[in-house]
Amino acid sequence: MDALSECHIGGDFLLIYRIDDMDRPSGSIYFARAGTHAELFE
Repeated sequence: MDALSECHIGGDFLLIYRIDDMDRPSGSIYFARAGTHAELFE
């Protein structure tokens, strides 16, 4: 399993995601969580 990554969408809003099999054209992206820093890292 690949590690989780985060993307700052705007302001304090984050999207936590994971990309599997990135080396293959049929790779998948999984969205794990979305929210503000306060919501995600309490």
